[in-house]
Amino acid sequence: MITYQTVERKVPRTVICDICKIEYDCDKECYEAQEFIHINSKCGYGSVFGDGTTIKLDLCQACFKGRLGDYIVVVADCMDEGEDEC
Repeated sequence: MITYQTVERKVPRTVICDICKIEYDCDKECYEAQEFIHINSKCGYGSVFGDGTTIKLDLCQACFKGRLGDYIVVVADCMDEGEDEC
């Protein structure tokens, strides 16, 4: 037998692109919100952002492609082809 308990947890309500500032409702625009690119990176020694700092960035897919599209390598989902590795 499994018994359950009720717990409170935080879930995103909206996400806002740090470039275009468009706010997406996670319930009404779930597909767009799911495609956000979230960067959360701890900087190391000698970083241009400062030693030990953390940088964060949330981008909608349109801004991500618009700003970095020329540098992005798009890889097909190789797992659909039965391969073990990409």
